[in-house]
Amino acid sequence: MQARRYIAYISYYHGDRVAARWLHRAVETYRVPRKMLAKLGLDKPARLKPVFLDREELSSSSNLAESLRNALDASDFLIVVCSPTAAASHWVNEEIKVFRELGKADKILSLTPCSMRRPQARQAWRPQPSP
Repeated sequence: MQARRYIAYISYYHGDRVAARWLHRAVETYRVPRKMLAKLGLDKPARLKPVFLDREELSSSSNLAESLRNALDASDFLIVVCSPTAAASHWVNEEIKVFRELGKADKILSLTPCSMRRPQARQAWRPQPSP
C-alpha cells in the first residue's frame, strides 16, 4: 500500500490551535494562479492539499510517535506555527528535528501569529513608502 502524501505538515502548540486551523483552511483552499499552472505545464485547477494538521488525522495507532514520523516523511513541507509556547514544546521541537533528519531542512516554513497581535509589530510588517 502506497503512503499517503501531504503537501505540508503543520506543527503547532495546542494553544496556537486557532492559528493552525486558520492556516490549514487557507492553504487547502488556496487556488494556484492560472499563470503559475501554465508555467508548470498543468491545465487543471490545482489546490494545495492535503495538509496534515494534527494527530486527529491519524488512524488509531499503537505507536503515535511512529505514526507522526510517517506523516512527516510523507509531507513535502513542514510549516511551524511559531510562538513562545511552541518554542518550548517537546512535540514541536521533535517534529522539526525529525523533518531535518529526513533531509528536508530546506523545506521548513514558519508562521508567527503571536507577533502580529501587537500593534507595533503589525506596523513593522507594513511596506514602507519609497523615498
